Amino acid sequence: MLIDRTASDGNGKVSLSRSFVSLAMVMEEPEILDGDRTEMSFRACTQADENACAESERRLLTWAIDWTRQVADMEDAISNNDKIALLRACCVPLTLLELGARSCVTAAQSKSSCAALHVLPLPNNTYLRTDAQLPQNCFLTANSIRGLLEWTTRHLKQLQLTPKELVLLKALIVVNVGKGQISGICSQVSSYSPPLVVEQCESHSLESVTWGIVVFNAICMGG
Repeated sequence: MLIDRTASDGNGKVSLSRSFVSLAMVMEEPEILDGDRTEMSFRACTQADENACAESERRLLTWAIDWTRQVADMEDAISNNDKIALLRACCVPLTLLELGARSCVTAAQSKSSCAALHVLPLPNNTYLRTDAQLPQNCFLTANSIRGLLEWTTRHLKQLQLTPKELVLLKALIVVNVGKGQISGICSQVSSYSPPLVVEQCESHSLESVTWGIVVFNAICMGG
């Protein structure tokens, strides 16, 4: 829960002045991204424009970096190169799971029954709609948003995960794609996970969440 909270909270700091920033630098010096760690809020108040899209994309990437780095840091021997490889492998499924989970909350709070299939909240209180023109710089296509919302409604929502179980599922996604580097964390996270989460993940849900997201995202991005 602490990892999820620290990755989502804002810190009120400004970015360090750098002419070039690499993933290796970010893993070595997390404070480089301080200015990008604004508080994530998904209230879906206004439709996103190009500025909101760019801001959301940067914030979600920072969130994914923080999530991956903090999970990887539970393993003492993992190198920065392994952390970068882990980030590249889990960034898409981890981020889409977060957006899907947030859309479940937005749909539950909305008075409109169509929200679940059309509204995707972003971390700066804006949203994207599948039935409206997307900003030109949108980091998701209309098909990928539609696919994510449909998957969320049909599969993720049915699990009825508690906040703690959702956090553990995120951790399981990270350690699942990084079994070679962080095998010790795999058993550690599984031991902390409630039986329902472990059972669902071992049977079909982890495969569905991890690979299902990657597959439909690759298909939708291409069409």
